[in-house]
Amino acid sequence: MKLVEKTRISAAALALLSLSALSTGFLEATPAFAKDTQQRPAVLNASAVAVADKYAADAAEQIFKEGGNAVDAAVAIAFSLAVTYPEAGNIGGGGFMTLYVNGKPYFLDYRERAPLAATRTMYQDDKGNVIPGKAMVSLDVRHERDFVRRTAVKQLLENARAIAERRWLGVQHQDQLEQPAVPMDERLTSFVTDAIEAAGLPLKHMTSGAGHDAMVLAARVPTTMLFLRSPGGLSHHPDETVREEDVEAALGVGRYFLERVAAEIR
Repeated sequence: MKLVEKTRISAAALALLSLSALSTGFLEATPAFAKDTQQRPAVLNASAVAVADKYAADAAEQIFKEGGNAVDAAVAIAFSLAVTYPEAGNIGGGGFMTLYVNGKPYFLDYRERAPLAATRTMYQDDKGNVIPGKAMVSLDVRHERDFVRRTAVKQLLENARAIAERRWLGVQHQDQLEQPAVPMDERLTSFVTDAIEAAGLPLKHMTSGAGHDAMVLAARVPTTMLFLRSPGGLSHHPDETVREEDVEAALGVGRYFLERVAAEIR
């Protein structure tokens, strides 16, 4: 299993063992209560940090030592990564967060939105024509094989130059990120496969074209991924969701997987 590499003329962000929806969306809502059928006290006597950069991890650790909480540490991580790993997005980016505050669990969805001042026609004149003189565009090119991706990028640039030459225009480009394909750990992936089959669920191996934290973590620790389907294939849409039974099934698979890993390392 591979996470698709990408050449981009923009940026990407990335999750370790993830229970990820196959697509994402935008929700404008106040924090929702997470479903919790039992009232239980929070028992937290230690902290843990999982982040792609040592400097960010050190900053978070220092926050905890000085009495800060998980949100304080997350903010420190974001500011640190903005310097050490800017292509991941960081400040101005988005994500998800699960919190336990004053005895109640919360789930926050703070995924990205375009600037409020942005419009569909911001680069067009009052007649709907592109403003002459200059046009800018960003493009992500992704494929599971590096050679195919690089060949596609080369061909796209050659085509752009040829079109520009016919129209007496110039073309400039800048590669903002060159990310090779990242294979998942075969052993851990086999554990996930066994867990899915043990649960009697249909199995499908796939290549992910999205950017995940796993792309960074895989260089440091063995990594694999488990995906949840998004009904109707909705992506980046307010109606995007996952089925409750799929979440339950994924949690069962995750538990089997972790028990398998624990048994292997004893």
